[in-house]
Amino acid sequence: MNTERSRQDHPLAHDGDNNWTTLAERLVDDVAEIGKAEMRIFENALGLLFTELTDRLVASLLGITALSTGGVFLFGALIVLLHIWIAWWLSLALSGLLAVIVGAILGWVATHRKSASQAGYQQRPSPQNDPA
Repeated sequence: MNTERSRQDHPLAHDGDNNWTTLAERLVDDVAEIGKAEMRIFENALGLLFTELTDRLVASLLGITALSTGGVFLFGALIVLLHIWIAWWLSLALSGLLAVIVGAILGWVATHRKSASQAGYQQRPSPQNDPA
């Protein structure tokens, strides 16, 4: 008789149907909570990633702006320097021709440069795999 009483007091020894539904409910709730926690972690990581990318983008844009402004001033200085020896129109024409030539060269280099995958870049063999 003592054995029957201990079986009835056990938490899993109650109604089979009621116990399984409670267990299934807890399982679904736990899985939902785990999913919510994972989504919060993903959201935080994604937020940090976007913040970092935005900071990099702003820094790059400021750098490009500074370089462009400096380039315009240097180009103007070249025109004024050339004007010391030649007329304004010829100074402007030579500077424009120089800018077009440099732009064409840079454009050609950019279109004909191969990426590492296109160039057949291979990693150096590790010393462990070296046949020598």
